[in-house]
Amino acid sequence: MPHTAILGSCFSFGPSDSGSQRPATIPEFRVFKRETGDYLRTSLTRILLVEDFKPYRSLTATLLSHNPDLKVIGEAEDGSEAVAQAQQLRPDLILMDIGLPKLNGLEAARRMRDVLPSAKIVFLTQVADADVVKVAFNLGARGYIVKQQAETELLIAIAAVLSGKRFVTSGLSGDGFGVEKSAKD
Repeated sequence: MPHTAILGSCFSFGPSDSGSQRPATIPEFRVFKRETGDYLRTSLTRILLVEDFKPYRSLTATLLSHNPDLKVIGEAEDGSEAVAQAQQLRPDLILMDIGLPKLNGLEAARRMRDVLPSAKIVFLTQVADADVVKVAFNLGARGYIVKQQAETELLIAIAAVLSGKRFVTSGLSGDGFGVEKSAKD
């Protein structure tokens, strides 16, 4: 029986001890075939990025672009546009804010779930309220990251969600999310 294992290797970017800039932590995922010793590239994860603040959306897209296994296939600045793009583009993962114009992220997630149930939804938001987190997961979200933790947790959360786990950001009070907490907690 052939054996394969999914391996993740991380390298860090951001300020180094010497003060020079390095890119932020970026997980790379490869499949290792034990019988041949070869690494195979996994399929590309297609991401719809939904954020109303253009500079933050651009920064997030740049961070994601450093990983060759992640591809931002569309961007939206409001919930209505996000639902339409999700229907049209059929992304694997939707990275979305909650505080969006026209249609908030929670309602957009509910509508996306109806038309694209296979997409994994990860919220990236400033909202750090335990009740909102519970609502998000009840609507089918697979991950929840507070923007203040994004630099260290975004790629970790995406990796967890893509491997079938749920993720909730560190520092949120409250229990009963039914998910694994960040490794920091």
